[in-house]
Amino acid sequence: MHWNKYELRLQDSIIGLSYLDKLTATAVGQDGVVMKTTDGGVTWNFLPERPLIDALNGVAFPKGDTSLGIAVGFATILRTTNGGAQWSRAKFDSIVSLKSVALPVLILLLPSGKME
Repeated sequence: MHWNKYELRLQDSIIGLSYLDKLTATAVGQDGVVMKTTDGGVTWNFLPERPLIDALNGVAFPKGDTSLGIAVGFATILRTTNGGAQWSRAKFDSIVSLKSVALPVLILLLPSGKME
């Protein structure tokens, strides 16, 4: 495996990353930033409108499905059905900061280390 370093010139920190295949990935982070690459990380495209949240901590797409995805953050679960072009809030009545998400079964990691 070989890694290349690329400068993205971001003001926001990237916190979570989900690779769909060797070329396609989605990254999330500070100030609700969502970015996607389709060329193995050489170039990244930003979601035009950021969700109104402080930070997204994790993102996941089921293996083999490039359309359905989940992103989590402070008291927030976001869902996409079009590969990340648009995101909508899922109903989630809590004020905890969700740290990570894993699919195909929805698993949430809470700050206490507890999984739900």
